[in-house]
Amino acid sequence: MRDALLITFLGILFYLALATILGSLNDHVSRMQTKAGAQSQSLDAASKRSELLLTNTKILRSEVLDTDIAEATMRLQQLSLNYQAMYSSVSKISRLSLVNYI
Repeated sequence: MRDALLITFLGILFYLALATILGSLNDHVSRMQTKAGAQSQSLDAASKRSELLLTNTKILRSEVLDTDIAEATMRLQQLSLNYQAMYSSVSKISRLSLVNYI
């Protein structure tokens, strides 16, 4: 009977140890799943940012390559003419003094 009690006691200890080990293993698996989920979300966000940057780069490249050279040249000449006219006006105004009014 004593041997039976000892075997029962050892069996209970074994099952308790096994339950503790399985609980620790379950906790570890849960932590690893959480970590993997966080890394997956981070990777998804980085992938979306990369796709957005690629799309924006393609749009900008298209705008640069599709620029009408003649239109851009005309716009540059117009802006240059406006700048020269403004500079001439400012130059004339800066030479004025009260002596010129009298």
